[in-house]
Amino acid sequence: MLDIQNIHVSYGSREVLKDISIRVSKGKIVALVGPNGAGKTTLIKAVSGLVRPTAGMIMVSEENIADLNEPNRAKQISVVPQAHQLGGAFTVAHTVMLGRTVHMGWLGAPSEKDRQRVQWAMSEICIEHLADRRVAELSGGEQQLVLLARALAQETPVLLLDEPTNHLDMKHKTDLLQLVKQLAKQEGLAMLMAIHDLNLVSLFADQVALLVDGELLHLGKPKEVLTPKLIGEAYQTNVDVFHHPDKGYPVIMPQSGE
Repeated sequence: MLDIQNIHVSYGSREVLKDISIRVSKGKIVALVGPNGAGKTTLIKAVSGLVRPTAGMIMVSEENIADLNEPNRAKQISVVPQAHQLGGAFTVAHTVMLGRTVHMGWLGAPSEKDRQRVQWAMSEICIEHLADRRVAELSGGEQQLVLLARALAQETPVLLLDEPTNHLDMKHKTDLLQLVKQLAKQEGLAMLMAIHDLNLVSLFADQVALLVDGELLHLGKPKEVLTPKLIGEAYQTNVDVFHHPDKGYPVIMPQSGE
């Protein structure tokens, strides 16, 4: 569904992504992890079309996104950014309807299909009760759900998430990612997600792409990537990795140094 092939990205003379290849299948979540400056957000921007690769290809549903104009790209890829305290006077329903813009045009009135999709998206995210609230009045967790609903309303096969759990408490983090995982499987979405919390990655990702200095250090299942050796090499810190006694997923604990 999403096939990133040998991508290179440069900012001036500085190469920030070097020969990155990642395939995200339908219904799966691939988590991008790595230290600050590793290139996670740059890769999200390259896939979304905000940054043009200097080499390589990004294919969605067997189409090269470099060959697509902005409206057609928006029909293939939607983005859930971080909710940096959304402002403005838009209501939740209006904000979610913005996801339908690519289908109805800037000057077009929403059709019955548009209204049904928006209602469905709010229902799936369980924010119907917020429909008439102004987004500026909502909490950070509620705003993040609105952005996710907007992306679902956009109706694309690929969904990108850039640090969606930042500034959320533990309950909202786990609730949001549980919902994301459920939607990936239920709707058959290919999801690429940049995220910091390795224990959340262990719980919710199908595969993990570990980036360091713009290079792909390792790609595999959480138990293959989240090891003391690879984490230590990437983050320059020592960790202990245990495995959940019942479910077997890795649990990462930093060493105290004592």
